[in-house]
Amino acid sequence: LPDQNRYAALLVTPVLHPENGETLGYLAESQNIHELMALMLNEQAAATQRLYDRYEVVVYENNEGFIIFLDESTGMTPPPPSFSPLHQSLKDRMAKHPERQQDSFMLWSYNSRGQTMPVLLAYRRLSEELPVYIAVHRPTYHVFAIINQAAAITLVVSALLICVFCAIGYRIVNNTIIRPVSLLNEGAQIIRQGDLELKLKVETGDEIEELASSFNQMAAALRSNIRRLRSSEQKYRNLVTAMRDGVFQTAENNIITFINPAGAEILGYENIGDVLGHALHDFFVHEEEFEHVIGEISQQPYIESARVWLKKHNSQPVCVEMSGIRLFGERGELVGIDGSFRDVTRNVRLEKEVSDRAERMAAISQIANVVNTSIEAGRVYESLPREVRWLVNFDYAAVSLRMEDGAFETRQIWPEPRTGLEKFPRMDNANSCAAWVAREERCLLIPDFHEHTGEFMGLFPDTIRSCLCVPLHAEQKIIGVLSFGSCHTNGFNESDAQMLEQIAPHLAAAIRNAKLLEDLKQTLDEATQAREKLHAANEELKSLDEMKTNLLSNVSHELRTPLVAVMGYTDMVLNGKAGPITDTQREYLEITLRNVEKLVSLIENLLDFSRLHKGAEDLVFTRFDLLDCIRASIQSVKPVADGRKIKIRLTVFDAGGSEIQHPVMVEGDKGKLGQVFNNLLANAVKFNRNDGEVTVNVETRKDTVHISVVDTGIGIPEEALDKIFSRFYQCDASSTRKYGGTGIGLAIAQDIVRLHGSRINVTSKVGEGSTFRFTLPLYTPESDENTGIPETALLPIETHLLVEVVSQDRALSAQIRNLLHTEGMDMIHALYPSAAVSMAERYNPDCIIVDTESGAAGSLLLDDIFHKPFTVNVPVIMLTDDDDLYHRYAEFVASRVKRNFRKSTLLSGIHYALSQGAPAGRRLGDKILCVDEDEESRTFIARCLANEGYDVQCCSTGEEAQSLASGGDFWLVLLEVAIPDMDGWEVCRRLKENGDIAGIKVYIVTAMAVNQQTHEMRDSGADGCLQKPFKADDIVSVVRAFDAQRERSQFI
Repeated sequence: LPDQNRYAALLVTPVLHPENGETLGYLAESQNIHELMALMLNEQAAATQRLYDRYEVVVYENNEGFIIFLDESTGMTPPPPSFSPLHQSLKDRMAKHPERQQDSFMLWSYNSRGQTMPVLLAYRRLSEELPVYIAVHRPTYHVFAIINQAAAITLVVSALLICVFCAIGYRIVNNTIIRPVSLLNEGAQIIRQGDLELKLKVETGDEIEELASSFNQMAAALRSNIRRLRSSEQKYRNLVTAMRDGVFQTAENNIITFINPAGAEILGYENIGDVLGHALHDFFVHEEEFEHVIGEISQQPYIESARVWLKKHNSQPVCVEMSGIRLFGERGELVGIDGSFRDVTRNVRLEKEVSDRAERMAAISQIANVVNTSIEAGRVYESLPREVRWLVNFDYAAVSLRMEDGAFETRQIWPEPRTGLEKFPRMDNANSCAAWVAREERCLLIPDFHEHTGEFMGLFPDTIRSCLCVPLHAEQKIIGVLSFGSCHTNGFNESDAQMLEQIAPHLAAAIRNAKLLEDLKQTLDEATQAREKLHAANEELKSLDEMKTNLLSNVSHELRTPLVAVMGYTDMVLNGKAGPITDTQREYLEITLRNVEKLVSLIENLLDFSRLHKGAEDLVFTRFDLLDCIRASIQSVKPVADGRKIKIRLTVFDAGGSEIQHPVMVEGDKGKLGQVFNNLLANAVKFNRNDGEVTVNVETRKDTVHISVVDTGIGIPEEALDKIFSRFYQCDASSTRKYGGTGIGLAIAQDIVRLHGSRINVTSKVGEGSTFRFTLPLYTPESDENTGIPETALLPIETHLLVEVVSQDRALSAQIRNLLHTEGMDMIHALYPSAAVSMAERYNPDCIIVDTESGAAGSLLLDDIFHKPFTVNVPVIMLTDDDDLYHRYAEFVASRVKRNFRKSTLLSGIHYALSQGAPAGRRLGDKILCVDEDEESRTFIARCLANEGYDVQCCSTGEEAQSLASGGDFWLVLLEVAIPDMDGWEVCRRLKENGDIAGIKVYIVTAMAVNQQTHEMRDSGADGCLQKPFKADDIVSVVRAFDAQRERSQFI
């Protein structure tokens, strides 16, 4: 401001209209720059530090600047600020770091207001928009002087504080550590001197106080333990003093230093002091026992229960059991022995008595064994003296046996009397020693005959001076007296009497047994004669039984043979082959054939029974479905049951009562078990009432199947339950009986079930019905438990033939199933050709039986069957009565069976269908050879086949058959097993082994019991069998089947 000759600061701001914002004017204020600078430089703070700090305003921009100083005069009106160029060092510093808003550093040479000195300088920018800085600096010597002064003051104060802390620490350490430790040390010294009543009082509140408390507790525990120790010591002393066993201690030189009163008493001393000081070995009776004890104790830590003999004060021996242990000093050296001993003298004596008694008892037992093993009187008398002399010394011995009249007969047994001089006096009078003993029932002991009355002296030799007589008891009565004599007085005592009394019962038993032996020998002789007679009678019965069984077999065979002609010719006449017949004749002939069939069935049952009874029946065990077998048997009896309105039910359930849907697999002979069910069901139907009921229950339990056949029939009397399984037994065997039968059906069933390891049990109540039960083993494959096999896998795994039957006649299929089961074959049934195809592909049958009707319906069925591809590899058997239909399809079928077939005919047809012709060495002839001993059978077979155009030649022996067949003129041999010169099986085997006629067919036609499963059939190589009797169509069907097969093989 020129008018005022001073610098001023002018502050101007516009004044705006509050509504439209127009500028109305300006507001200005002037300010003294000196005051402004003073405010900026914090003049008030500078006043307190103006002697040392210098504040300056630095204006710096673009590496150029100056410094503004305030006049520090004290005038009322300060002059305006002065200016000075910016110091180069400060300029360089600010140029080097232009981005810093503030900084502090030291400059060694800084010129301020004409003074150059080292300073500590700091600056700060007032605003980022203005290049104005406020700087302050202080000379370094003043800063260092202040630092040194503060350091000196700090050192002095620290020294004073250290002295104070040392004094306080000493006092604390003295009160909390040194003094308590001193007290603990003093207390330990006092306790060491044995004063345990001291209690330390330390109240430091730290671990030392806890240590002092533990120290006091230790002293209290020591006081308690010492009291207990003294108490235990007193108890131990009292115990040692009161012990019945002796306790001692020795020094290193085996001198006794301690012994309890019991030990002194055992050694015979009244005072303990009398024992102390003695050497231990002075009390041993045997020096070697002392050395043994010392040696054992020197080798082992202790010795236990060593039995030794010691000397008492009065030199009497005493036996003790001694135990001892070595005592060691602090350095491990041996300082003595601590031991105990117990008086066992009485025990030793008792043991000796027991041992002597045991030896005596052993000797008595030995004598008793010797005497008892000698069942003959002579051997008893010989062995008795020798054995008794081991226990009792005697010079004379005799046995007096009581006779039936009450008198005694005496026999001398020692010494053995000389031959011819034996004397057996009878003691008949009542004054004999034997009579006295028998009367008094006690022993007689005379120590000296001279001191006795001498009444018994005459009964003994003159040299005998004393005697001992012992009674012999048997069955609570005296049977004799055993007398011993000695040439010395007092030769016997009470102990000898007691011992002989113990021997006497054994001797009495031996003498009695010897007498009984004589009676037994006589009885045995009589029994032997009776047994021989019984054995002869038994053998005769067995022979008769075997003859009866063989008779059944032979009669069955002989019955079959003539039935060939009866059945065959009757069938031929019935079929018009012998000329036309009337209706009445046809009726009579049909009745004849039916009864012949019944007779054949009876013969087959007799043969089955004969084989089972002789054990000649071979079972073929396979795995099969039991339910399938039962259903087949039900179907076989169902026609009869339906005629009487009898219901037959089958129930299958497990142990929990749940119904079972899957097959029940068992292992057994399927055919034989089917025969069992046939017999049981046939009886259940036959003996049932009309409108009755028959139930077959099958229950599976773990590994067994429980089968029961329950009917509501007439029942079985209680007295007949044990007999119904007997051969030929019938509850009503009278001539007026209501029910027929032979009485062997249940016997056959029982035998078959027994061969399967079970038994048929029966319960019945008259008027309510009967129940037959038996069990079979259940087949449960282990793999089925874990592998999740489908139910179809549980079907039978057969090792025999499987036949498929295609028929809409369920009764016929059931009949076929029943017949096949008896031969161990299985059957599957299909109603229609489509079902037959799927079942054949699934089960792969060995052959197929097709049941066809006559006429066009049968042709349609066969056409449908033979158009299926599976019939190419599976033989087909035609079941029909239509001859024209058969001839039309003969080239496609393997064999033919008529609908009114028999079992043997059906089996023959199946076997022929399955047989394969062997390649022939040369072409065989066209003849058929019939080999049979029975002329009528040969004639019948020849006529049947001759009517069909076959050339048949007959012979009756095996040699003739081989001679004829070896010529090669025959392609088929019909062979009977029972022929005169050799077995038919052997003939078959030789024919099959003849290479010149390879391919020849040998078919067994016999009345013997033969089936496809017998080993003779397999071994001989036969091509099949047909059992007698049979019809003409049966044998013709067999030959035609073979002939058709022969033609096909020749064509191929």
